[in-house]
Amino acid sequence: MKYKIFVYITSLLFFCNSIDAQTQSLPERPRIVVGITIDGLRSDYLSLFWNSLSKGGFKRLAEQGAVLPNVGYSYKSADASVDVASFATGTEPYIHGIIGESKFDRKLNRQVKSVFDASVIGLSDTRTLSAKSLQCTTLADELQEASINGSKIVSVGIDPTEAILQLGHVGECFWMNNITGNWASSNYYMNSLPEWVQNLNNKKTIDTYLSKTWETMYPAGYYVSASTNGGSGFNYGVRAACNGLHLYDNFATTPFANDYVCDFALEAIEQLKMGKDMIPDLLLLQFSAHPFFLKAEFGLSMELEDAYLRLDKNLQWLFENLDNKFGKDNVLIYLTTTRTDDAMKTTRMNANVPGKSFNVDRYLALLNSYLMANYGQFKWVLSCGGGNIYLNRELIEEKGLNLKNVQNKAVEFFYLIPGVVNVASSFDLEQAYFSAGSLRYAYYRESSGDLLYTLSPGWYEVDINDRPNGYKSHSGQTVPLYLYGWRIAPQVISDQVDATDAVFTLSRWLRIPAPNGSKGVVLPVKLNDN
Repeated sequence: MKYKIFVYITSLLFFCNSIDAQTQSLPERPRIVVGITIDGLRSDYLSLFWNSLSKGGFKRLAEQGAVLPNVGYSYKSADASVDVASFATGTEPYIHGIIGESKFDRKLNRQVKSVFDASVIGLSDTRTLSAKSLQCTTLADELQEASINGSKIVSVGIDPTEAILQLGHVGECFWMNNITGNWASSNYYMNSLPEWVQNLNNKKTIDTYLSKTWETMYPAGYYVSASTNGGSGFNYGVRAACNGLHLYDNFATTPFANDYVCDFALEAIEQLKMGKDMIPDLLLLQFSAHPFFLKAEFGLSMELEDAYLRLDKNLQWLFENLDNKFGKDNVLIYLTTTRTDDAMKTTRMNANVPGKSFNVDRYLALLNSYLMANYGQFKWVLSCGGGNIYLNRELIEEKGLNLKNVQNKAVEFFYLIPGVVNVASSFDLEQAYFSAGSLRYAYYRESSGDLLYTLSPGWYEVDINDRPNGYKSHSGQTVPLYLYGWRIAPQVISDQVDATDAVFTLSRWLRIPAPNGSKGVVLPVKLNDN
């Protein structure tokens, strides 16, 4: 009898343990979320190079994860910074407050970065940067709040603006100092750089990448773009090719900048012991797929193709490390991109395809002359660019003019300028938002201009030296979103979805509140059941 009872209890325990093991095989929440934003990645180039990619990078995401190829944004014209902020917060510029990589500061009477913050101190950087201008919470902010500061949260990127905006207000944020090449931050995020980051800077690890030779990873005939180089490969000493006044800015356009970020990310995981407990951690990475600066004017080139293949290798290396450390089921990876500058003439191989430059300095002068003819010989326009026109409000008030009337007069003129498809005053936009609940402009009341304009498809903005500044028409353009790991089932969701729904979905999966400006819905992504 005792033997039968023993067998029964043993069987019951085994059955319970089996159920428990099955339950634990698919965790309720990932132990670590890795969010990857690739600035400038072009889906058409990715498709063109697809057969040359490894099985472990982009193809792993596409074949083993969820692919959403048509993720859209509600506003037409913007730059990458606005898209990053909208994705991170799950809402539109009217709510989150970021209207572009830079904005005009009326108090300082000059353009400043959207993440400029004079109240903070740079750490290993003379720039003073923070997320103070981001007016609502992000996924990282809500995760830290929900975990009672238990989650380890890190954002890293070459570009400080995007590294800051993809993170938000809490966690540890690092970017490359574009003067020294060292890893930097500000006291908005920490009192001082962690010792392990200081050690990396002291070792001058960036010199390892600058001392490399950049040449094709494969024989020239392997590349679909080989004809652009006359069938031959290329060979650059990285430091020599990047050297000059903008050494590190130039370095940021080479594929080795992505290596620099990837190495730092893996070191952060190790040093901070990320993913070691049941409280989810968050690692945010910003990579780049912009053309190498020496070949930017030629668009598709072997250098650009090789950079894509090397980026694919970065992803393979990263994914393998994550698998080895945590196991696929404990890691949730999402990868997305910013909308690209693919309409620029520098990337057009056929001169018949529409694509024209919009010189903001030229049109600022024309608009000012027009207003002078109507109101007198004064400087009526303070700044123009990035879709914003800032009028001299102090002068308008001093002359006893009605701001709305001057705005309308400027609207009349700007509509006549080639390349402008829409222009509206701030008064019009306020009314449009409250009547419709959304805007087609990257508009925020406190930092946007008096007039906002959008460009026609194929048009892009350039500065006084005819250099593109990143602002262009994105009408109808969507970006891909890849989800991989944890409980994500392989699938393709072809319907267009809104970018603001992504962070809302991630919040639900992490079982935390969505960012406080989010108005999204859960994406129709199939999850494997426990």
